[in-house]
Amino acid sequence: MVRPALRSRSRRRVWRRVPGGEVKVFYER
Repeated sequence: MVRPALRSRSRRRVWRRVPGGEVKVFYER
């Protein structure tokens, strides 16, 4: 299952939900 933003070691996971039914994962430095 897909979980909300999780805290990585040094990277931040940002789950973005776009209107269309797709989930994109962005990694913030």
